[in-house]
Amino acid sequence: MAVNEPLCAKTLALDTLHKDSANKLALEETGQLPKTTNHEWYERRGYRLIHKRHNHYWDAHGEAPDMWTVFLRRDIT
Repeated sequence: MAVNEPLCAKTLALDTLHKDSANKLALEETGQLPKTTNHEWYERRGYRLIHKRHNHYWDAHGEAPDMWTVFLRRDIT
């Protein structure tokens, strides 16, 4: 785990799709909303929003899909 040596982390940070973007993508691909999004899952576990960015990632064709990325953090000590 990140809290153990050699890292001894005190904070975890990650990025994932914003819940609205994830729902939009799921509807387009499957026609159904997911039971939960990664964004919601992390929020329930105490991660909080530190930044939100539009079109952070680009697809394989060099185009930016109309998606929002959220950056989340959680203090673990």
